[in-house]
Amino acid sequence: MDEEMLAKRLFRAFGTISHGAGRDIRGVSEGEMAILGMLSAAEKPLAPGDLAERLQLSSSRVANALKTLERKGFVTREINPADRRGIIVSITPEGKEFGKARFNEAIASMRDLVADLGEEDTKELVRILERIQDLIVERTGIEPPPLG
Repeated sequence: MDEEMLAKRLFRAFGTISHGAGRDIRGVSEGEMAILGMLSAAEKPLAPGDLAERLQLSSSRVANALKTLERKGFVTREINPADRRGIIVSITPEGKEFGKARFNEAIASMRDLVADLGEEDTKELVRILERIQDLIVERTGIEPPPLG
C-alpha cells in the first residue's frame, strides 16, 4: 500500500475517532470542553488570547465559546487587574463540576473501547498514538493537555 493511501486511511480514522469521542460530551461543544479543561488545569485565570493560542483555536471561536460558557454559568470574565485593557477568564465551581462529569463520561466510553479491543491491542494502539503525539509536539510545540 502506498503512503498516500495510508495517509488517507489515517486521516479518516482520526476524524472518525475525534467525532465519535466528541459525541459523548453532552451539553457542550468540543471547543467549549477544551476551554473548560484548560481553565480547570490552569493555576490562574487566563486571557482569551492565551486560551486561543494554547488550544490552537481562532480568537473568534474562543470568544463565542466563552459567551456560551458564561451564559451557562461555567466561566466568568473580568477585567484584568494587572492590565485594565484586557480580560481574564476563570472557571466557576459549576464549570469545574460540569467539566469533571463530562470528562468522566468520556473516560467511561474509552473504557468500553478498551474492553472491546482487549489489553494487547489497546497497549499497541496507545504506544503508536503517543508516538504520533510526540511527533506533533516536536513539529508544532503544542503540548498535550494533562491526563487529568
